[in-house]
Parts: sequence; structure tokens; C-alpha cells
Amino acid sequence: MKIKLTTRWLASAALVSSIGATAFAFNWEDILGDPVGAVKGEIYRARSAIHICSASELKKWIEDSVIPAYKERSGIPLKASDITFKGSGELADRLNDGNRDKCDLVIFGSDVSAFRAKDFTKADAKDMANSPTIFVGMKDKIDLARQHLKKQQNDKLTCSDLATVAQIEHAGRIDPEKDYLGSLTLELSTSNSGQSMYVSCLYSELDAYKPAEVEAKLNDKTSEEAEKRIRDFMKAIKFDVDKSGDVKDSFLLGEGDGRPGLAHLAIATYEYYLPEIAENFKNNGSEYEVIYPPISILNNFPAMIVAKEGTEGFKTANDLRDFMRSKEMQSKLPSLGFRPAVTGIDVKSGPFYGLMNFKERIGRPPASSHALGKLWDVVREVLRSKGPEASEVLKLPRQ
Repeated sequence: MKIKLTTRWLASAALVSSIGATAFAFNWEDILGDPVGAVKGEIYRARSAIHICSASELKKWIEDSVIPAYKERSGIPLKASDITFKGSGELADRLNDGNRDKCDLVIFGSDVSAFRAKDFTKADAKDMANSPTIFVGMKDKIDLARQHLKKQQNDKLTCSDLATVAQIEHAGRIDPEKDYLGSLTLELSTSNSGQSMYVSCLYSELDAYKPAEVEAKLNDKTSEEAEKRIRDFMKAIKFDVDKSGDVKDSFLLGEGDGRPGLAHLAIATYEYYLPEIAENFKNNGSEYEVIYPPISILNNFPAMIVAKEGTEGFKTANDLRDFMRSKEMQSKLPSLGFRPAVTGIDVKSGPFYGLMNFKERIGRPPASSHALGKLWDVVREVLRSKGPEASEVLKLPRQ
């Protein structure tokens, strides 16, 4: 006797088999309470869940705000294992190496670091948040720097000013009575915050707001003095740590005694770290000072979809990206020290509003890896002389 197996019968058997095989993975009380919803959700997840790869700086926002709200809205049960957090440079390198993290959606720290990824195109990305790169240091050391440079108490220091003082190496060489202030190290990470600060300093030294202005001035002989200043800046800095968070942590640790800022003149870091920095200095009874470059390039955290267009993964990644730009999600950013990426959000309601400077001049970042590569040409030999970690930032695909 022949048995005819219909398509509907086979589908039913497959579903029963699937439930039986995965019985120990389910909470059966939940399934019995809503068997259709639970099974449907699990099948939908298999078809539509995605893997998110993001710059580490957005970890708290994504884990505490975005994912819980998106799960409730979409029904897609994203888990902690569906998200990878890394430094922006590492994200780009692993994406170039065959997408080793199997990312469907990648969020870099800024356009500057995103251009290390071969397939990154600015036009196809959407910004998730904003945070300028700043210098921060112990106020007593910044005042000592002004004293050495013969500047007034409230004069702003430039990138070149900081580099000039950093070359002295120790506070006691400026004033023996201030020897207790320790080292004058000026440090940038080789990852996104450091790369963004370099670009900000270059724009500032050239007094340029747009990539075209920067390129024109770099081709003009009158910019030779500014180019020398930026090369001297890069020679003076410590530039061998590949994580922005590690640079910030070493700054707060001091000389190992927990006195923040003692091991540095200043560091380049994200504005969004200011709440943590302020708390550390307050607990130690000391003051810090923030220095914004004359022209800043925003870290805009661009999100790029890697999932193949037309697939369920692409649809989910696109939907999630738009959800992250919704007013509901963007309104969570000010309380974490970030500036929103969309208009119409009340930034003044955030508890850290008073720590931010909204009057700084903002420059437009390079729009291609080729343009960014030409900016790095100014200090290419300096970076090579600093060793492999510094040279990593020169891995730019030329488009």
C-alpha cells in the first residue's frame, strides 16, 4: 500500500518534530499560555533575527533602551548573543576580513573610522548619535601649560599648544614647585576617538570647515607652516592604544593611585565620557578642564546595513535602524551624555547638559575614504615611525 504524503501533512509533521526536538529549550508554561504566539515567534526569529555589531560606546543605550523596546514592538526576540560590541577600527577590519562577526547591521564610531571598511558608503548610512571629541585634563596642569606658553588664565589652548607642552614630559621641568603634578603625556587612541581628534586638529590648524577647503589648503604652499604644526603634534602624542575606553580608564587611574589626570597632560576622548570623568574628579576633590578643538568633527555613529538587500535580515536591519532614530529612542541619548542624531529632541532635559559645549564650531567630515586618506598623508611618515599600532590607521581603502 502506498501512502501519499501531502504538502500540508509534511508541514504539520515538520512542525510537531520541531517542537518535540526543542522541548527543553522552551518554557512550556509560556507556550501553553500562548501556543500560537510562542511558536510563531520562534519561527519568525529563525527567519528574521539579525546580528548587530556596534561601537562599544553605544552599548548602554542599545542594551538598556533600544533592544527591550524593539523586542516589544516587533516581537523579534533579540538576545545579548545577537549583539557584538567592539572598537570601530576592529569592526571595520573584521568586516573587511569576510565579515567575521556575521554582522547584518554595523554601527561605527564615526565616518572617519567607518571609511576603513571597504564597502562603507556615506550615502547609504544613517547617523545614530553625536558626540564631539574633546581634550580633557587636570585643571592645574592645563593652567601650568598656560603659564609656560605665557597665555592668559582664560585663553583657550590649541592642539599645537598642548603638543608643545607635552614635549617637556614632566611638570617639574616647567616649575620645580609643581613637580607633584607629574607627567605631561598627551594621548590619543588609535581607534575612532583618536582618529577623529587628528582630523579635528587638522581642520583647526588649517581653519577649514569642509573637506574641499582642507584639500585646497593642503595643496597651497601657504599651508606649510600649518602642516608642520600638525606633524609636530603627532610626533608629540602617545598613540599606541587601540581602544578609546582604555585611554580614558588609564587617565582616570592616574599614576596607579586613583588620582585622575596625574599621568597625563590631557587625553582625547568622547564628550559623552564627561559624566564619568566629572564624577571621578569630584570624588578625588580635584578639578578638570575640557578643551574643544577650534573646529570639531562630530563622532556621528553611522549605521550601515550589511545584510543582503531583499532578504528578511535586510528588512529587519532597516526597520531597527529607523527605530533607533525614532524620537522615542533618540530621547534616551541626552541622559547618557550623547547628543541626538535627529532634530526635535530636548537636550536640555538631560542631567549632563551643563557639561556640554553647544557653541563649538563644527566641521564637515570627509565624504570618502580617498579624501580621508589624503588628510592622513600629512602625517603618514610620522605614524610609520611610531610603530605598528599607529600605522594601523593608514589601512584606508582608496575609492
